[in-house]
Amino acid sequence: MNIVMAQYKLTYFNAKGRGEPARYMFHLAGVDFEDFRIELQDWEEWKPKMQAINPMGKLPILEIDGEIRVFQSNAINRYLARIFGFWGSNAQEQAQIDVIYETLIELLTPLYPIYAEKDEEKKNEMLKKFKDENVEETLKNIDKLWESNNKCGDYLVGDKISLADIFFFTYVNDILTRFLPDFNLNGHPKLKALAERVAAKPQIEKWLKERPVTER
Repeated sequence: MNIVMAQYKLTYFNAKGRGEPARYMFHLAGVDFEDFRIELQDWEEWKPKMQAINPMGKLPILEIDGEIRVFQSNAINRYLARIFGFWGSNAQEQAQIDVIYETLIELLTPLYPIYAEKDEEKKNEMLKKFKDENVEETLKNIDKLWESNNKCGDYLVGDKISLADIFFFTYVNDILTRFLPDFNLNGHPKLKALAERVAAKPQIEKWLKERPVTER
C-alpha cells in the first residue's frame, strides 16, 4: 500500500474527543484524508449505517481505500502511528511510547462518572479530586518516565515526535480543558514546554486555527 496515495476516511462525531489524535497525525504526516463528521443529534439515524461497517456500531471508524477498516480509537491511533512514523525507531522505543499512551488512556476512565453526574455541586467536588489526585499523579509519573526514557530531550521518547507526545497534547489541550477550563501546566514547566512545542508544529498550528469549533 502506498501510504501517501491511499485514500483515507475517518468517520467520527463533529467533536474532538476520540477522533482528534488521528486528525493530528494525518496533519502532521501531511497525508490527505476525508474528515467525515456526524452530528451528535443525528447519531440514531446514522447508527444502522455505521453498524453495517462496524459490527460494534461505534465510532471512530478508519477506512483505507474503501477496503481496510480499523475500529476502536486506540487501535486506529496505533495503526496510524505505525504507518506514519510516530511509533518509535525500535522495539524499546515502541514499548516506551505505549507505556505513556496507556498511562494517559487510564486517565480517561475517571472522567466518565464525572461527565454523567447531574448534581453540579457533587460534580465540582469530583472534578477537584480528579485534578488534585489523578491528574497531578499522572503528570508527575510522565515527568519521571520522560527522564527515564530520554533524559528530558525534546520529546517524551526518542528524538522525534511520537504518539506519546501527540496523545499527551490531545489530553491536556482538548480533553482536560473541557472539564477543567482553568487547567494549566504551570506546575510542570517541562511538560508545558512540550505541549507548546507540539502546538508550534506548523501543521498543528494551522489545524488548530482552521478546525471546526465544537463544544466537545
